[in-house]
Formats: sequence, C-alpha cells, structure tokens
Amino acid sequence: MERFTTRPIFNILHQEEELTSYYYGGLHPVCLGDESKDGRYRVVHKLGRGGFSTVWLVRDTQVNRWAALKVLKTKSLLSAANVAFTTRNLVSLSEKAPLDVIGSPETAELLNADGTFASSTLASRDVLAQPIDLRVPETLFGTEFNYKFDLWRLGCVISALIFLRYSTQSLGDNSFAAAQMIDFVEDLPPEWEEAWQKLKAKLSFSLSPVLEPKLVTMFRDRVPDKELAPLLPVIQGLVRLRAAERMSVRAALEPLP
Repeated sequence: MERFTTRPIFNILHQEEELTSYYYGGLHPVCLGDESKDGRYRVVHKLGRGGFSTVWLVRDTQVNRWAALKVLKTKSLLSAANVAFTTRNLVSLSEKAPLDVIGSPETAELLNADGTFASSTLASRDVLAQPIDLRVPETLFGTEFNYKFDLWRLGCVISALIFLRYSTQSLGDNSFAAAQMIDFVEDLPPEWEEAWQKLKAKLSFSLSPVLEPKLVTMFRDRVPDKELAPLLPVIQGLVRLRAAERMSVRAALEPLP
C-alpha cells in the first residue's frame, strides 16, 4: 500500500473557530435559520470567520436578495476597510444557486454541559471520549480496544517530549487523524483497507506518497543528540498500528540507561 504525507494546501487543523471564542464580549453565537432586523435577514450558510468576527450568508427577505452579515465581537471596530465591496451579479441569484457552488451547510450537535449524567446528553452512544491529540488507531478503524491503547499513547508522549508536538494534531474529523498516523509510523494493515477507504473519502486534500515514516525522518533531521537515539526504536515499538504488535512497557525500558 502507498504511504502518504498529510501536508494540506490550507489550514486544515482549524476549520472552525474555537468554542472558547464564544463568551460574554466575545463572538456571538449564530445558528442556521436565525433571523435579524425583525426577520428581514435569514441566515443560510457560513462564509468564514476571523479573529474578531464571523461572516454569514443571509437572505434579505424584504427585497429577495443575498447579503453578507458580519457579526463582530463586542469591542471590535467596524470601518470602511472591513466592508470590502458589493456586487450586483451575486445578490440577485436564486436561493439555490449559491449552494451549488459552496455546498450545503454541515451541522453538528452541540451539547450543553449542564451537569446531567453522560447517558442523557450524548449525541450518540457510539462516541468514545478520548484526548484529540492522543487518539489511537483501533478507535478509528473499529478494531479491538483494550489496555494496549496506553502503549500507543506512551509512545506519542515520548515523541512529544522530544519534538514538542504530538504526532497527530487535528481538531478536525478522524480521517485527517488517521492519515497522520499512517504518515508518522508505518503502512496500514491490509485488513484495515476497507475502513481506510471510507475515512479517506472525507479528506478535503490530496495525499502524496512518501519514502519513509515521518518519525524516522524527524529523528534523522532534528535530533542531533546521540543520547536520544535509543528512543527511536522504543517509540517505533510502542506506536505500532496493530495493538497486538506493540512492545510491552518492560521491553520499552530495557534500552534505556
């Protein structure tokens, strides 16, 4: 199987603004279907976001045209420079036409942290809570899940202490995290190919072949300290995609002084 690099042509790590940006005086929450100015403007789609605002595609129901609605943080300043231009060619399009170009909105259920039991607030019961940067392959590909997930995470933590970053850094969906795992350590097991094809179909960027695991490349190019060299086989042994092939903690400690 081909191996891949996961360098996107745009910032895939932060597709949306962080939820922590929504607070009193911060970003104002906007939902699809919301109306403003006594029902004149109806929110249809999200156009973008920035450090101090979000921008929405709205339908002006009074004159039956499209408009852009910019929602600023409380302390932001609105100037002429922030209102770029208008175009008559776009405002008069039908309600369906813009969606043919930018696609239909993608939504996700947002749950309230109201203190109730988890079973009453989970969007679905097949969601396994785990740290974003420490997701393990078996939870992405639907294989057996047992105590050996901690071995994968141990390898990731050791790697992070050396390179000051986790091997998988993604706030997006599992498809990008899976691509990073393959790029970082080894070829995908053949029995996971069907699951991988389903995940790969969700990626919004192309994958290119690479010649060696990223972990090996990073050690060669970025770790001049020879005392750290014994850690490479340790990390490689811990971050095997198949849980059954991961080395034990005892074996991981043997090469260390």
